[in-house]
Amino acid sequence: MKQVKISGVIVPNEDKWIYDWFGMEATCPDDVKKAIKSAGKDEITFVINSPGGEIGAGSEMWYMINSYEQKTYADIVGYACSAASYLAMGADVVRMAPTALMMIHLVSGDASGNCNAMEKEASTLRVADKAISNAYKLKTGKSNEELLALMEQETWMDAEKAKELGFIDSIIGAENEAKAMPIYNAFGNILSEEVKEKVRNMVKHTDTGDSGNQDFLLQTKLNLLKLGGMRNV
Repeated sequence: MKQVKISGVIVPNEDKWIYDWFGMEATCPDDVKKAIKSAGKDEITFVINSPGGEIGAGSEMWYMINSYEQKTYADIVGYACSAASYLAMGADVVRMAPTALMMIHLVSGDASGNCNAMEKEASTLRVADKAISNAYKLKTGKSNEELLALMEQETWMDAEKAKELGFIDSIIGAENEAKAMPIYNAFGNILSEEVKEKVRNMVKHTDTGDSGNQDFLLQTKLNLLKLGGMRNV
């Protein structure tokens, strides 16, 4: 049995290096792809502790987990919120530590422009909400209407509630399955597009081999953090 860790913010492949640069924990689809490839034909347990993140990256992870030919388990050991909650639905068996939490909610975006642009964004978000509810539907057997109502309320679930609603199959430790794993109580942060673009431009135009530039990069990193360049997922 191979274990694959999915922790920190769920991010697109092209953004992973930026999170690494900040020293922030994050997981991208390529991380999961490499881990699955190294598993050979072993069964896999995906150990999840994530506040969520980008919906496209989460959907790609759901597909890879769901299409793996051997049996898969998703063990939620800390948080499985937002995108992390529905990628977990791709596993054959979903389990949750008794101290873990799951959260589902509607998709959010950053729209700007005139009324037409805002209406188009709202329509797009509704489509995305429906698409995400399909992953929950396959697992729980509930209707899209029921699931969208739960998402609209930003529903938080402990292990017992998640099992009652059909989001998980069992509670770790409750049925002599496995020893409960450690839980952490801190949310991660997701970098704003503005900050990521600043980092890309800065790194592209800076000679990182120069000691003075190294000091500049470190100071800029601290300044970005102090200025609130990150937002909660």
